Amino acid sequence: MPRDIVLGNGELLVNLDRHLYIRDIYYPYVGWPNHVAGHRCRVGVWTEGGAFAWLEDDGWGWKIGYETDTLVTDCTAHHAGLGIRLRVAQAVLHDENILVQRFRVENTRDEAREVRLFFAHDLRIDESDIGDTAFYDPYANAMVHYKRDRYFLFGGQIGEDRVGIAQYACGEKGFRGGEGTWRDAEDGRLSGSAIAQGAVDSVAGYGVIVPGRGEAVLRAWMTVGETRGEVVALQSALLGRGFEEALAETAAQDGTYAFRRPDLDSLPPRVAALFTHSLLVIKTQCDKRGAILASND
Repeated sequence: MPRDIVLGNGELLVNLDRHLYIRDIYYPYVGWPNHVAGHRCRVGVWTEGGAFAWLEDDGWGWKIGYETDTLVTDCTAHHAGLGIRLRVAQAVLHDENILVQRFRVENTRDEAREVRLFFAHDLRIDESDIGDTAFYDPYANAMVHYKRDRYFLFGGQIGEDRVGIAQYACGEKGFRGGEGTWRDAEDGRLSGSAIAQGAVDSVAGYGVIVPGRGEAVLRAWMTVGETRGEVVALQSALLGRGFEEALAETAAQDGTYAFRRPDLDSLPPRVAALFTHSLLVIKTQCDKRGAILASND
């Protein structure tokens, strides 16, 4: 199936659907292997009082797109029933195998409320869910999935100081009729199961108090590498560099790549913008070793 959002740097390619669910993760080659294989890495929102919705549920109004001349997303999701608006920016860093995701959580009601975001990770590493391991890493305060020499670390940060997962759960999926650990998030509280092996999935949760008519910021990331040490080091490097700085540098790099040619001024602005955006999308389909994909999905 075609994807609504493509993000990549020539080695790590991440595709998302119209609900901003990760549906494909390609590493270390653009196009192979696919470590999600089209399944859903869901995102859910719980609000004080017990209301919960996955981003695929009815009730959300969406705007999906990119910032001008970049591969940084500019997306909005509003749920009147929850009284929540999400403004989301996502990118694969141009110089590191890191997916960054910034969620601005806006409270559209007058009273301050606790809001929790849940990220479900449903991987099939090396295109198979046989022999995968998911575990909560207390030293990195992050969720790690791995098999052999493929490691994926999922971490996050509330505001400027609170680094790390607030809740977590690991478990089996597709076993004896079970749908998966992602269902554990729907009451707003995770079990705390710290490790699972086989056909597994996991969920990480973050909570924040959002002022009435105010907002709070959650920054989340996925680092990808060949060892635990590598993915933990990438997380440390991101935090040392600064999340916002890394995101801005990637946007600037995109803008340099997709510079506007002088002759585009003769075209309608919409057509000129489509030309430069098309260059960036084509770039995501090019492996840094020279291969150009006809279609990665």
